[in-house]
Amino acid sequence: GDQLSPQLQTTTQENCVMESSSSILHKKYPSEYQTWRDMKSRCYDQRDHSWESYGKRGIRISKRWYHSFKKFLLDMGPRPSKQHSLDRIDNNGHYNRKNCRWATNKEQQRNTRRNRIIVYKEQSLCITEWAEKLNLPAPMLITRLNRGWSVEKAFETPTWGRYKGAMTATIDGKTQSI
Repeated sequence: GDQLSPQLQTTTQENCVMESSSSILHKKYPSEYQTWRDMKSRCYDQRDHSWESYGKRGIRISKRWYHSFKKFLLDMGPRPSKQHSLDRIDNNGHYNRKNCRWATNKEQQRNTRRNRIIVYKEQSLCITEWAEKLNLPAPMLITRLNRGWSVEKAFETPTWGRYKGAMTATIDGKTQSI
């Protein structure tokens, strides 16, 4: 594959030359450079505090990115804002240009192994996204599902009570003050 195994971490002389010729990029894009270095560390350095969640799980970096910050930057582009960080779209997949994006913390929190993905009306979203979409409190949806309610019943049963600071009722996904 295109992923670099831990045994092939050595950098060739050709790649070293290319990297050094683009060393100005390290200074122009310090945050992206640190992201690139951190990605390499958590995948290949057993002393890294995140190695258990990355390297130990077999998460690797494409050869293209491992050997070249310049190619990483060309593929990813500059970080859109300080609120963005590197995110793997498939959390079990490797670091490569098809599986990575810049994402906000909110986007990343919705893209974790811990999330519970619910399929409803042929759409797959995490509970937090469903709660926002249906204008329902996420803790209530979680409780209903944990009590064994079907997805349809949990999402379609009206809610009564205090929600968003006022007495409200939610019927068919529409919340109204009562």
